Amino acid sequence: MKNINGNRATVLAMLVLVALAWMAGRGPRVTRAQDVSPLPVPQSFLASGTVGTTPGQILRLSVANIGVQDVNVKASLISNPIPSLLHQESFTLGPGESRDIDLAAGDVPRELFDPAGRVQIRAGVKTGVVRTFAHAPPPARAPCTFA
Repeated sequence: MKNINGNRATVLAMLVLVALAWMAGRGPRVTRAQDVSPLPVPQSFLASGTVGTTPGQILRLSVANIGVQDVNVKASLISNPIPSLLHQESFTLGPGESRDIDLAAGDVPRELFDPAGRVQIRAGVKTGVVRTFAHAPPPARAPCTFA
C-alpha cells in the first residue's frame, strides 16, 4: 500500500509541475525597447463564389461599412477559373457608407469567355477590419426586345 501512495504522489507532483510550466508560458508578453518586430495588423479578406455574366450585362459589387470607424478597402474583381485581375479599386468608407464597383462584360478580354459566351467572375475584398461583408447581386440583364 505504501508503494502505491508513493506512485500517486509522484504522478500528482508531475502533473502539478506540468500545469505550472504551462501556466507560466501563458503570461503577458513583455516587449523591450530593443524589440523592433512589428505587431500583426488584423485584416480581413473576403472572397466570393463565382458569378457568370455574358456580353451586355454588368456585374456590380457592393461594399458597405457597417462599423463605427473609417475602413480602408481594396476591392478586386477576378476572372475564374483562369485568375486574371479584371478591376481593382482602393478607397476609404466612413461609418454607414457604401460603394458600388461595376464591371461591364464588354470590358472583359474575349479570351476569358467560355465557348457558351459566359465569363465567371469572383470578388475579393480586403480591409483592415476583422469582420467584412460584401454582396455581389446577380448581374443586371440587358433589356429584351421583341420583333
